[in-house]
Amino acid sequence: MIKKKNVLINNVVKRVTIGLRLKIILTVIISLIISSPLSAMINKYVQQWIDGNFGVYINTIISLFITTGIITMIIHFTIIKPIKTARETLEKVSNGDLTVSINHHSKDEIGQLSSVLNNMIFNLRELTNSVNETSEQVASSAEQLKTSSEETFKASKQILDSIQQVALGTNHQTKSVASATQIVLDVSQDSNHISNYVQNTNESSMKTSKQVDNGVSVVENAMEQMEIIILNTEDTDMIIQTLSEKSRDIESILSIITDISNQTNLLALNASIEAARAGDLGKGFAVVAEEVRKLAEESSKATQNIYSIISDIQENTNIAVQSIDKGKKAVKTGKELVNGAGDLFKGISSSIQDIANQMKEITKSVDVITEKNNNLVLSIESVNEITEQTGSSSQQVASSIENQTTSIEDMKTSITSLSTMANQLQDAVKRFKL
Repeated sequence: MIKKKNVLINNVVKRVTIGLRLKIILTVIISLIISSPLSAMINKYVQQWIDGNFGVYINTIISLFITTGIITMIIHFTIIKPIKTARETLEKVSNGDLTVSINHHSKDEIGQLSSVLNNMIFNLRELTNSVNETSEQVASSAEQLKTSSEETFKASKQILDSIQQVALGTNHQTKSVASATQIVLDVSQDSNHISNYVQNTNESSMKTSKQVDNGVSVVENAMEQMEIIILNTEDTDMIIQTLSEKSRDIESILSIITDISNQTNLLALNASIEAARAGDLGKGFAVVAEEVRKLAEESSKATQNIYSIISDIQENTNIAVQSIDKGKKAVKTGKELVNGAGDLFKGISSSIQDIANQMKEITKSVDVITEKNNNLVLSIESVNEITEQTGSSSQQVASSIENQTTSIEDMKTSITSLSTMANQLQDAVKRFKL
């Protein structure tokens, strides 16, 4: 395209050169045509005043001046002035003012040259506007692309950091999964041990339950014996009460016997006195009275001994009654304690039964936990495989992102260069006034 423009300009220059030559020739011819009558008229006046060769010289000089002046004026208005106007316009264009144009409307070569120059200025202005708009768009696009590349670079860096963290987390997760697998296996073993312990505890609970049932039977037998003891104690208490009453009856009888003995002793004393008064006649009676008195004294002593024995019996009876009362209270307390022990054994039996039932439920739960632990081990192993695959994929993605980051760096450098060139182009375009 530049070659075509150069050819066009060369053709125009050639045409202008040819046209100028023709104009000069025509100008000379026209000047000669115009100057001949003027020279003849001037020569006529000169010859009126000056004769001879000197007049010819003057006439020739005047003719030359007239011809030269006419040629100069014609060349000035037809060639020099349009060329000067074009030169001034081109100087403004060379200084960057593309708003000017050449106001020459003739159809000659100068007019064609002016039209070509106007077209050139117009095309240059359009080209400069297009370059300016394009450079602005390129600069704007470069800035946007630079911003996008920076954001993409930052995002890639963040993604790279995130993926590296994911890779590290995956490694930690792999280790954690391995630890979790071992923990689950340990838990499974512990669950088996717990199941065995629970089974042994359940068997011990069953044995304890049987022993508690035996204890309940023993307590029930003890309660029955307590009831028998209470009944026997009550019978003994009644017998002792009867014995106490009989002792009081014996005491009443002894009181009567004592009174009789005292009366007998008094009668024996009176009989002795009367026998003494009777003299020899009363000696036999005195002997009888003495024997009666002795018998009364012995009866009195015997009564006192019986009183003493009865008192001891009553005292021992009272002690026995008190002991029996204490025994009854102790037996009642023992009965209550045995009842409490029986209730306690029953509660223990019920609790042991509940424990046995709970142990059965625990055994079932432990079996379920063991099964779930086995399933969990399988799941964790699957997760471990997926985690290892994720770690490998993360490393591949990290490598790809590193390559992408390098490419983005190169693109960023290219975009920076493009932005610089666009700015330089804008600065160059700003030199022109549009």
